[in-house]
Amino acid sequence: MILHQFFDTESSTFTYLIASFRGADALIIDPVQQNIAEYVAILKQESLRLIYTLDSHTHDDHISGTSMLRKETSCMTLAHELTNTGKVSRRLKDGDLISLTGIDLNVIYTPGHTADSICLYFREAGLLFTGDTVWIRGNGRTDGPTGNAARLYDSIHRRVFILPEETTIYPGHDEKGE
Repeated sequence: MILHQFFDTESSTFTYLIASFRGADALIIDPVQQNIAEYVAILKQESLRLIYTLDSHTHDDHISGTSMLRKETSCMTLAHELTNTGKVSRRLKDGDLISLTGIDLNVIYTPGHTADSICLYFREAGLLFTGDTVWIRGNGRTDGPTGNAARLYDSIHRRVFILPEETTIYPGHDEKGE
């Protein structure tokens, strides 16, 4: 499996590129607009075909690179059905499956940071991509327009903490340099 983790120092955002093998279809989770050239370089280096970009959530200060990647690669854009972004190729809901060659990712709806927050669970590999639901030693803020602390607490405790203990979490941010 190919798994590249990118880190944007300006926003402290983690972006993830996943694919089964060199030359396969790929997905990029939470691309940051100013790092498009870096993502495209890795796609070329690994001979990957980007078929999906996904925003795990949307809000005003989350400047996504999905539309730029769509223009550059003709990939599909994915986001939760409650997203406030107009140009989405496929709107997702809890329980949906995103399939790549050899990889099936389950959509887990985890509202709280925003009303449209989701995580992606790759059950066979035991990987969970959390977006802003879970950060390194923290979680996304809940004081935005669609944030809700009680919902985030429930999402973390009833959707994330129930996964097998050996699950590896890939968080959305590291704002403390840890």
